[in-house]
Amino acid sequence: MKPELLLCVDGSPASTAATHLALRIAQALQARIHALFVVADSGLAARVDEAHDGTGADKRLIEAGEALLARVGALAADAGVDLETIVDAGEPFERILEHARRLEPEFIIMGRTGRRGPGRALVGSEVEHVLEFTEYPLIVVPLID
Repeated sequence: MKPELLLCVDGSPASTAATHLALRIAQALQARIHALFVVADSGLAARVDEAHDGTGADKRLIEAGEALLARVGALAADAGVDLETIVDAGEPFERILEHARRLEPEFIIMGRTGRRGPGRALVGSEVEHVLEFTEYPLIVVPLID
């Protein structure tokens, strides 16, 4: 059975760096990557819907996640790495932990900071929550220039 890796992506530059590292690790371990994009349940989509015509924002966020995962999929195919993509919705760190419990990965791989503004100086809040509550090894990848 192939080792499993859980890669969390959000479109940030650090997430892109995490993707490239995950692909190198997967090649070395002959592992399968489960790439996860979580549509954050922040209420923003509902407010955007309300301001327009009441439809569409959630769908656009899901489509953006699917497009991002398609790019990750293309990179994985070029690298010869087996990849499953997952789009989920909810509180990101909770969904990440739930998928980790289901998959039992060798590693969870995340970018150090996400898209939620300046955030924390050293790690993003989602990374901090996952680090605090996971029972699986977590690789936190900084933005690499």
